[in-house]
Amino acid sequence: MVTGETVNAERKGKDPFIKDKLMTDSAMEYLLRISLDGLKRVLRNNKFTMPDVTVTELEE
Repeated sequence: MVTGETVNAERKGKDPFIKDKLMTDSAMEYLLRISLDGLKRVLRNNKFTMPDVTVTELEE
């Protein structure tokens, strides 16, 4: 069913079906895997890492 909200979302470049796509088994497995990889990295480094571009912007 197409609603005004769906049409407006598409105009703004937003995916009105993103929730459905993120709820698939493969998407949830992927999100869990990258979350666990990030957690391992934080625990290994004892801190969050910041991308170089972020560090540069903060220094300016």
